[in-house]
Amino acid sequence: LELHRDVLAGRCSLPVPGTPSRPGVWLGEGVTVPPSVQLVPPVALGPGTAVEQGARLGPWVVTGAGCRIGAGAQVSETVLWDRAQVGARVVLRRSVLGFGTRVGGGVVEEALIAAEGR
Repeated sequence: LELHRDVLAGRCSLPVPGTPSRPGVWLGEGVTVPPSVQLVPPVALGPGTAVEQGARLGPWVVTGAGCRIGAGAQVSETVLWDRAQVGARVVLRRSVLGFGTRVGGGVVEEALIAAEGR
């Protein structure tokens, strides 16, 4: 999590993937973010990531490619590897979800490190 924080804060020379859409927000190609979604910088969403209505992402959120974030989810200080899925109304803080990991609807977790679904 610290490395991702350093990259998003510009404290190291690694580029943030994606295109800046506003200060502190980077979006990969094909990202879907409805107007009701709150993006609290810094946030970097990987290509093909889909965020559903009413979700709140950030600060300090990075997703890989093809991630799914459900309606009303709240995610902060979290890294999602490629194809990770966060269900509706999930609350995640200070967590890492591995490749293809799924967290079901309504789960509330802090400091979760998951390589498979919960």
